[in-house]
Order: sequence, then C-alpha cells, then structure tokens
Amino acid sequence: MHATTGLYCPGCGSQRATHALLHFDIVAVFKSNFLFFPAVILIMYHYATKVINSILQTNYQSILDRSKAPIVVLILVLIFWILRNLPYDAFHFLAP
Repeated sequence: MHATTGLYCPGCGSQRATHALLHFDIVAVFKSNFLFFPAVILIMYHYATKVINSILQTNYQSILDRSKAPIVVLILVLIFWILRNLPYDAFHFLAP
C-alpha cells in the first residue's frame, strides 16, 4: 500500500515483526509494527482461555468473547492507522 499511496496500512511491518518475534527481538517487533506484539499477546490470551476452559471444564470468558470487542478492536486499529500516517515527529515511531 505504501508504494501506491504513500500511506502505511495498519499491517505494514508485520512480516518483519513476525521475523523479529521468532528471533526474540522484542525491540525490533515494536519498531516494525507497534500494534503487532499487543495483538499477539491478546490472541494468545484468547486461545489460552479456550484451552483452560476445555481442560478444567470451566466457563471463563475471554475479553474477545464480549459483544463490543470487535468494535473496540476496529476503533483501535483505525486510530493506529491514522496516527502512523500523520506527518508529525511525535508519531514518527509508529511508522515501520
């Protein structure tokens, strides 16, 4: 997307972030895509609650199981998308 429009999409840098995460380079993960690591942690938490529920026969509810979770995630991604494309130095660290 950046080559066509000059804008960074919310996923720009995710492949580099994945590579950095597989090499346990957390600083490089945040430099590549600031939203990637928190998203991975949230997804791992979500599936961990599913596994714990199946093993312990409990009914813990993940944060992502709530009805407003998709809306909150969408709003956060849109805010991240806008902020990483602003031309101000304060948001320069969000660009890959």
